[in-house]
Amino acid sequence: MAVVVVAFTKKPTGFSMRREDSLSWSLKVKNWSYAQLAMQDSELLIASTFKVLGDKMACNLLVASASDTGVHPIAAMKKMALTRKQFYSRLARLKKLKLIKKMGENYVPTLQGLLVVNNLLPMMREIIESRWKIDSIDKLMTDKEFTNSHVEEIIDTLLRGSALRKEVLSILQKAE
Repeated sequence: MAVVVVAFTKKPTGFSMRREDSLSWSLKVKNWSYAQLAMQDSELLIASTFKVLGDKMACNLLVASASDTGVHPIAAMKKMALTRKQFYSRLARLKKLKLIKKMGENYVPTLQGLLVVNNLLPMMREIIESRWKIDSIDKLMTDKEFTNSHVEEIIDTLLRGSALRKEVLSILQKAE
């Protein structure tokens, strides 16, 4: 991991000091864009992507951009009930992570953005919607009374027709 010089800012007094680690406080990275930092460390890129997707409006903006025509800024601001600043700050975060780009007047997702919209978001939604089933399977996997064949049968029953079924079964196979 690259060492980045950051400035820690203490908000009440405006006091600022430089350090060569990234512990806490509010980080202000000097002379680095969000995307440049993310490219330095894939773990930081993953964290940055989840942070942006954790913002409901930014996530909605990314999903809306995946439509056939993309997103027109004025129409999107009105539809999402965002101020100009709110809209463009979310858009800037998506652009810095290369999830969205401008084509003509509209904003459209990049290939990476489409992969997030078409694969990551549906998988996350399915995991959240199946949370109680996954919790039950997790408890069965750690319980010594159930053999792997019994757990596999229960997984087949609980996750029938789910894309998670294959993933959970592969995790069970690795645990053996």
